[in-house]
Amino acid sequence: AIQNTYDIFEMALFDSNRCIDTTQEDKRHASTLLISCLEQLLKRNNILLQDVSFLAVNCGPGPFSTLRSV
Repeated sequence: AIQNTYDIFEMALFDSNRCIDTTQEDKRHASTLLISCLEQLLKRNNILLQDVSFLAVNCGPGPFSTLRSV
């Protein structure tokens, strides 16, 4: 799951209903760090991108640039 607020963007890794791990960064870095944060989150949990079956992303409200990046 990926979401953003007016201050941060967050990612969470779930297995069904259980949250396995999370990460967050300042929203000003969303466009530059989004992919690397996702890679680190998956790597930390020994999961390959092709093993992810579903992505959930919020669509706002939030700053336009952060929403566009997410």
